Amino acid sequence: MKKNISILIIFLSLLLSQSEQPYPPITLVSIPTAGTMPKGYFSFENIFLNQGSIVPKFMIGITDNFMLGMSFGISNFIGNGDMQKFRSYPEVQIK
Repeated sequence: MKKNISILIIFLSLLLSQSEQPYPPITLVSIPTAGTMPKGYFSFENIFLNQGSIVPKFMIGITDNFMLGMSFGISNFIGNGDMQKFRSYPEVQIK
């Protein structure tokens, strides 16, 4: 009986959580999709990698069908050693 109730709660929580999403998914795991953010929404994410590296990403919805994003990578951000940029310029994403 407890197993059936827990399965029902998990199913309902997954079903209801998807109904509150205001825009389509921007990425699936780490692969970009065609979805864009609505006007006025923004997102700030960090990806942590091996050896203390970090990749911060900032995305903003300009209009309902146009989105801009920027990211840059820094190695040795956490830990010992000198910090180094992956590239000398930030990467830009336009959707």
